[in-house]
Amino acid sequence: MTPYDGIDEEMPPAATITEIDHPEKLWIAELSSQDITQMSDRELTWAIRDSQLPLDGHVGQDLGYYGRETLERLMFLAREMCRHQCPKKPR
Repeated sequence: MTPYDGIDEEMPPAATITEIDHPEKLWIAELSSQDITQMSDRELTWAIRDSQLPLDGHVGQDLGYYGRETLERLMFLAREMCRHQCPKKPR
Protein backbone atom coordinates (compact mmCIF):
# COMPACT_ATOMS: atom_id res chain seq x y z
CA MET A 1 0.00 0.00 0.00
CA THR A 2 1.31 3.46 -0.94
CA PRO A 3 0.11 6.96 -0.12
CA TYR A 4 -1.03 7.17 -3.75
CA ASP A 5 -3.44 4.22 -3.67
CA GLY A 6 -6.88 5.24 -4.82
CA ILE A 7 -5.71 8.36 -6.63
CA ASP A 8 -6.86 8.59 -10.24
CA GLU A 9 -4.11 8.05 -12.75
CA GLU A 10 -4.85 11.30 -14.54
CA MET A 11 -3.07 14.18 -12.90
CA PRO A 12 -4.49 17.70 -13.05
CA PRO A 13 -2.49 20.10 -15.25
CA ALA A 14 0.39 21.79 -13.47
CA ALA A 15 -0.28 25.30 -12.29
CA THR A 16 1.05 27.90 -14.66
CA ILE A 17 2.07 31.45 -14.00
CA THR A 18 0.55 34.32 -15.91
CA GLU A 19 1.85 37.85 -16.21
CA ILE A 20 -1.11 39.10 -14.19
CA ASP A 21 -0.58 36.61 -11.34
CA HIS A 22 3.18 36.93 -10.86
CA PRO A 23 4.99 39.26 -13.29
CA GLU A 24 8.21 38.84 -11.30
CA LYS A 25 8.25 35.10 -11.99
CA LEU A 26 7.97 35.69 -15.74
CA TRP A 27 10.81 38.22 -15.51
CA ILE A 28 12.95 35.72 -13.60
CA ALA A 29 12.15 32.94 -16.10
CA GLU A 30 13.41 35.15 -18.94
CA LEU A 31 16.78 35.93 -17.34
CA SER A 32 19.83 34.73 -19.23
CA SER A 33 22.82 33.19 -17.48
CA GLN A 34 24.75 36.37 -18.24
CA ASP A 35 22.00 38.48 -16.65
CA ILE A 36 22.25 36.41 -13.47
CA THR A 37 26.04 36.62 -13.24
CA GLN A 38 25.86 40.41 -13.68
CA MET A 39 23.32 40.92 -10.88
CA SER A 40 24.49 42.34 -7.57
CA ASP A 41 24.26 40.20 -4.44
CA ARG A 42 21.36 42.34 -3.26
CA GLU A 43 19.52 41.89 -6.58
CA LEU A 44 20.08 38.13 -6.42
CA THR A 45 18.72 38.02 -2.88
CA TRP A 46 15.55 39.92 -3.81
CA ALA A 47 14.99 37.93 -7.00
CA ILE A 48 15.37 34.62 -5.14
CA ARG A 49 12.80 35.79 -2.60
CA ASP A 50 10.45 37.03 -5.34
CA SER A 51 10.67 33.68 -7.11
CA GLN A 52 9.19 32.01 -4.01
CA LEU A 53 11.78 29.24 -4.31
CA PRO A 54 10.85 26.76 -1.57
CA LEU A 55 13.75 26.93 0.85
CA ASP A 56 13.80 25.09 4.17
CA GLY A 57 13.96 26.86 7.50
CA HIS A 58 16.55 29.55 8.01
CA VAL A 59 17.96 29.31 4.45
CA GLY A 60 15.28 31.60 3.00
CA GLN A 61 15.55 34.05 5.86
CA ASP A 62 19.33 34.34 5.83
CA LEU A 63 20.02 34.82 2.12
CA GLY A 64 22.03 37.94 2.84
CA TYR A 65 24.67 35.88 4.64
CA TYR A 66 25.45 33.56 1.73
CA GLY A 67 28.38 34.04 -0.61
CA ARG A 68 28.18 34.98 -4.25
CA GLU A 69 28.51 31.43 -5.61
CA THR A 70 25.65 30.15 -3.43
CA LEU A 71 23.40 33.06 -4.37
CA GLU A 72 24.03 32.47 -8.07
CA ARG A 73 23.29 28.75 -7.72
CA LEU A 74 20.05 29.51 -5.88
CA MET A 75 19.14 32.02 -8.58
CA PHE A 76 19.71 29.44 -11.32
CA LEU A 77 17.41 27.06 -9.41
CA ALA A 78 14.83 29.83 -9.02
CA ARG A 79 14.99 30.57 -12.76
CA GLU A 80 14.46 26.90 -13.64
CA MET A 81 11.51 26.68 -11.26
CA CYS A 82 9.95 29.81 -12.80
CA ARG A 83 10.56 28.49 -16.33
CA HIS A 84 8.82 25.27 -15.37
CA GLN A 85 5.82 27.23 -14.08
CA CYS A 86 5.51 29.54 -17.09
CA PRO A 87 3.18 28.64 -19.96
CA LYS A 88 5.96 29.32 -22.50
CA LYS A 89 9.48 28.37 -21.59
CA PRO A 90 11.65 31.33 -22.58
CA ARG A 91 15.23 30.43 -23.37
